[in-house]
Amino acid sequence: MLFAEARETGFPVPWSTVYNTLNQFTQAGLLRRFCLDRSRALYDTITTPHPHYYLHGEDTLLDVPNADLLLVKVPEPLPGHEVSCGGLIIHLRRKRS
Repeated sequence: MLFAEARETGFPVPWSTVYNTLNQFTQAGLLRRFCLDRSRALYDTITTPHPHYYLHGEDTLLDVPNADLLLVKVPEPLPGHEVSCGGLIIHLRRKRS
């Protein structure tokens, strides 16, 4: 999306520059990356853990209002592992009429 928007404005930026910049921002803690499948990811500028809606067909990630979600207990990590990040993505699609 960022690559396409840059191209539409006439800014001749290589895909590798966009990819590397997003990865550097993520490593610096300025962005949070969400892998939706093997071929694409979306990024969020709010880096603290919070839930999201993912809108299928629109390729959009939206914040869920905090008041709408109550987590009673976070599961224990698998033996030999620790939690490195927490998050919840609720996948939505339009109702069929």
